[in-house]
Amino acid sequence: MAFAVSPFIQPVLSSPSHRCCSHFAPTAARVRFRACATSQPSPHPHPHPSVASDETDEDHPFLLPPSTLAKAVRGTMLEGCQLAQVYSSQLHGFSNVAFFDQQLPLGGVPSLLLGHTEDGNLFGGYTAFGFLARDDYREATSEKAMFVFSVQGDQLLIAEPTDLVLYDFYDYAVRFGAGLLCMPMNPAKHIMKPNAATSSCRMPDGTTSVFGEFAMAKVKRLEVLVARKYIDELEKPKQQSKSGFFSRFFG
Repeated sequence: MAFAVSPFIQPVLSSPSHRCCSHFAPTAARVRFRACATSQPSPHPHPHPSVASDETDEDHPFLLPPSTLAKAVRGTMLEGCQLAQVYSSQLHGFSNVAFFDQQLPLGGVPSLLLGHTEDGNLFGGYTAFGFLARDDYREATSEKAMFVFSVQGDQLLIAEPTDLVLYDFYDYAVRFGAGLLCMPMNPAKHIMKPNAATSSCRMPDGTTSVFGEFAMAKVKRLEVLVARKYIDELEKPKQQSKSGFFSRFFG
């Protein structure tokens, strides 16, 4: 049986230095792939990802304040980078289609997921691999390549690295580990649930969930942050085409 290799994985494996800030050495991580004969990115056309907001947008601030956000990306490939919001459930909608349409064009870049529950809890997760909907999983040996966390006041509590696997499935959208942080988002298959369930998770304060004493919470807002330069790089071909010979004469 022949297995097709998605072109989206090329930048991640061939040029890791391209996916981090020039002044910060990327964290070494081992990635394993399981061959999937039917693995396809997304059946939908992918528009160019838009910047919902960035660090300078006071009208649409990130879920975390700058001081807490700095703690979340410390030691990761996003440390020191200007961040931009590439996905927002409020702007793009809560579905796996919207979730991946905004991120697939980036080709898999370090991403920070942030969530806010209706109970007022803040939680999140980081992945150095991004979200590509490969219907596959990725395993990392580094604690800074993938982790989940909760926010309590000005404290950021990171769960113990018990399950360093990112399940990158189109139907599920968000799944860190077997049960660290799971959020199905496919309405077509009736598994769209604006809630996040956690299990087998050990937090520094002794709780077993990023939601404290609760094992499940209803999500009010979800967003994904990436380095602003990743989105800007996609704009360069457009800007160059507009400045071409024929564009100058024919608009």
